[in-house]
Amino acid sequence: MISSGAQRELANNPNYYWSLVEYSKKVPSPSASQIEVDLRRTFPNEPKCNTDTFLNQLRNILVCYSIRNSTVGYCQGMNFIVGKLLLELEDEVYFFITYIGKSILGICANNRIASSVELLP
Repeated sequence: MISSGAQRELANNPNYYWSLVEYSKKVPSPSASQIEVDLRRTFPNEPKCNTDTFLNQLRNILVCYSIRNSTVGYCQGMNFIVGKLLLELEDEVYFFITYIGKSILGICANNRIASSVELLP
C-alpha cells in the first residue's frame, strides 16, 4: 500500500471508491453484463469465492475499475486477477492499488496474458 501510493490516495480521497459504487448503480457500466457472467466462474471450487459477500466485492471492484479506466473497461480474465487479490485484501484497498497502477489490470487487454491467468499460483 505504501510503495504503490495507494495509501496516500485512499487518505486523500476516502469516499472515491464508494462514490463510484453508488454511481455504477445509477449509470451502469457497459461491461456490467459480461462481469455478471464471469462472477460465478471465478474460482468456483473455492468456498470463500462463492459467498454473496465475495461476489458483491468482486462485482463492485470490476465495475468501478471499468468505469474508472473506460479505455480498458473489462475483459475476461480480470475476474481471476481481482479474485486472487481480493482473497488477501479488502475491496476498497485493492481498488486504490488499481487506481494508482491502472496497468495492473490493463494487461488483460492482451489476450495471450489473460489466457495464462489460471497458471498463477
